[in-house]
Amino acid sequence: TYGEARYWQVTIAITSNTPRSLDTQVQCTFLNGGRSVGEAYFGPTDIAAGEQITTELIGPPTTVFVDSTRCNVLSP
Repeated sequence: TYGEARYWQVTIAITSNTPRSLDTQVQCTFLNGGRSVGEAYFGPTDIAAGEQITTELIGPPTTVFVDSTRCNVLSP
C-alpha cells in the first residue's frame, strides 16, 4: 500500500517463538518486474520471548511503480 505522504509501505509482523530474547533485523525489497526499486530495513532491535512486533516500513515514492515486495529476516 502507500501512505498519506505518497510513499509505498509494507506491514511486517515479527513473532518470537523462542524462550529467550533475540536481536532481530528485517530487510524488505520493493520490486517492479522482479527488479529492486527500493529497500527498507527494520532493526536491529531486541524482541522478547513470545513477543510480536508489527510495524510499517516505508519504501520509495509512489512515482515509482511497485508490483511486489520481498522481505527477509537478516538476523538471527
